[in-house]
Amino acid sequence: MDIAGKVFIVTGGASGLGEGSARMLAAAGGKVVIADVQVERGQAVADAIGGAFVRCDVSQEADAGLLGSAPVPRVGRNDPCPCGSGKKYKSCH
Repeated sequence: MDIAGKVFIVTGGASGLGEGSARMLAAAGGKVVIADVQVERGQAVADAIGGAFVRCDVSQEADAGLLGSAPVPRVGRNDPCPCGSGKKYKSCH
């Protein structure tokens, strides 16, 4: 997959596997949106990789619905959506 220039929303991106995925995608040229409940940590990761952060609990349908539009002004559009959170989620977008 060509990662450069594509937008990735990484749920659970503030720590663990999600953070690792976010960092790898950013290093490969992807635009990354961190979606997580850990606000301070998520924002720190987003800042470190040049991405964006959205506070989101993917187990809550209302929060998950934000992922389709909230980050778009910051990164341009939505592309693939790796989900790294350890919770079941309603929708990625």
